[in-house]
Amino acid sequence: MRKQLEKIFEEMLDNGIGLQDFSNLIERIYIEKALEKNNFNIVQTAKKLKIHRNTLSNKIKKLEIKINGK
Repeated sequence: MRKQLEKIFEEMLDNGIGLQDFSNLIERIYIEKALEKNNFNIVQTAKKLKIHRNTLSNKIKKLEIKINGK
């Protein structure tokens, strides 16, 4: 897995992606996948991510993640 991540990181650097944009992208994808796996249940997803549900809700808003067409 490390080799795969290193390749992705190298691509991001080569494409001029800044650390904040990269961090937001990774966090967004991770949260989207967690939401999908938990049928978009915020409480369940927050538990799986080991964060408070309010923290997850704030991240969803900040990262503009769409839930069920919302």
